[in-house]
Amino acid sequence: MAGIYIHIPFCKSFCTYCGFYSEISRNFNIDNYITALCQEISSRVVLSSSTCDKSFPIHTIYFGGGTPSVLTPTQLEKILTAVKTSFENYSVKEITIEVNPDDITLDYARSLKILGFNRISMGIQTFNNIHLKWMNRRHTSQQAIDAFHNLRKAGFKNISLDLIFGYLPYSHETIKKDLLTSWKKDLMDSWQNDLQTMTDLHPEHISAYQLSIEKDSALDRTNYQEAPEEFCAKQYNMLLSHLKKNGYFHYEISNFALPNFESKHNSSYWIRTPYFGFGTAAHSYGVKGPEIRSWNVSNIEKYNTFYNSKANSSTFNDEIRGSEKLSNKEIIEEIIMLGLRKIKGLSLSELNNFFENNTKIKDTFINKMNEFINEGMIIKEENIIRIPEKHLFISDYIITELLP
Repeated sequence: MAGIYIHIPFCKSFCTYCGFYSEISRNFNIDNYITALCQEISSRVVLSSSTCDKSFPIHTIYFGGGTPSVLTPTQLEKILTAVKTSFENYSVKEITIEVNPDDITLDYARSLKILGFNRISMGIQTFNNIHLKWMNRRHTSQQAIDAFHNLRKAGFKNISLDLIFGYLPYSHETIKKDLLTSWKKDLMDSWQNDLQTMTDLHPEHISAYQLSIEKDSALDRTNYQEAPEEFCAKQYNMLLSHLKKNGYFHYEISNFALPNFESKHNSSYWIRTPYFGFGTAAHSYGVKGPEIRSWNVSNIEKYNTFYNSKANSSTFNDEIRGSEKLSNKEIIEEIIMLGLRKIKGLSLSELNNFFENNTKIKDTFINKMNEFINEGMIIKEENIIRIPEKHLFISDYIITELLP
């Protein structure tokens, strides 16, 4: 068992680009949600024991959101206690919590350390205050820097920081009126400053994502103009060059780490290891049976009502959860997609296990793979194929073309 994902669906405000399920925290009784969450953890482990041995070792726990740092230390402790008492073999090596910079006082950071969290993932996104305001982030550049130092003072030695690139924080009218060279230079200078400020802080891990328009996000409801692909590619290449020069190992398309600081939890997703997902909107994989994906309802009220009243029902999966068994074709697609996101690449041996009864899909894949190898879009080394760094920016295109 790889680990546990725990979804905390509360935010103090919504970022313009976010499409994850969350609600404004002041509109809900968070303690009611925590009670339901703990009930789900204990009841689902019992009901899953026939298909997924609850004595399997749990190696990682990840608190995501939403904004988990809106929870008090007491609320976080209650959840961790529920996990420890529900799983017989609690051998956790990595416990991560996502936080917002404006929540991280020195006292709060010390409380997280005492509770057993040993990895922090903090969303900074940019050190440009004007851009932070456009994103509707709650913190300032200085608050982000102060939060990082508070985490260090509290004793954290494994901190991951997030950045976003490839965005246009302007209206259509501004872009039309302004010279292209003007806004491009402004954003390139800002991005270079983000990279330099980030590496000056020297976190153990850095994640950098190109802004995309997520469904139901604030940007999705506007006439936002996406940044040109050439512009985004240049920023991505700046990212690769700068982080490599500063000692960061590139191990996944969007993730970089100092030696031995790769995310254990996220890495388990990319090799398709089973995991539990607890909380509203959380997904699980492989715990109801091989190749079965399941998910909780994306509605706090329904989730709370059910787990605070019907949690012992043996039919709870039908009432509050959805599930699907992946087809052989879907498994092949997932192996290709996840494998080629890793810098180490995709093992062809793993694919062959699912190609046995799909000669047509196998032949199509091999033909396209060989075409890309001849074009230099893919490198084949023994039984591994990978996308070379110079083509990582167009990895989505390469992966899509290889899918059956």
